[in-house]
Amino acid sequence: MRVSAVMSARVLTARPEESVREAGELMQRHGYAMLPVVDAEGKLVGIFSEADLLRAILPSYLDEMKDLSFVRGDIGMVERLMARLDEHSVGDAMRSRDLYTVEEDDSVLELVHEMLQHGYHRVPVVREGKLVGIVSRTDIVRELLRPRLGTGSEQ
Repeated sequence: MRVSAVMSARVLTARPEESVREAGELMQRHGYAMLPVVDAEGKLVGIFSEADLLRAILPSYLDEMKDLSFVRGDIGMVERLMARLDEHSVGDAMRSRDLYTVEEDDSVLELVHEMLQHGYHRVPVVREGKLVGIVSRTDIVRELLRPRLGTGSEQ
């Protein structure tokens, strides 16, 4: 089975120049934990994740502080931190740039091996460096469990 048989061709993406707020709102609206980031030509340049979003909200605090108890009850501080989301771009905030990708003609079995070996939940599908889809573990399981006609298992 090839990746093209299980991939989702419709993929929501972010652009590097987009604000962290815009990307975060898009992720929240659609229930996504990450967005592939593509340039103006559609070339995959990285992944913007929930972790990147959280780091943009609390950058130095998450990296340097062990105790955030001083933030409790200070709604003003939280609002000031949230306002910073418009100041940062997706391109600046994303940390995942060196990505594992597959192509449409690659083997699903090899992809599953890599996903399980490295803990990947979703893998971008590219053609000549341009994003053409994404494959999730759910996509693969759905296809593997899809009823097959003529398999002899029907009674």
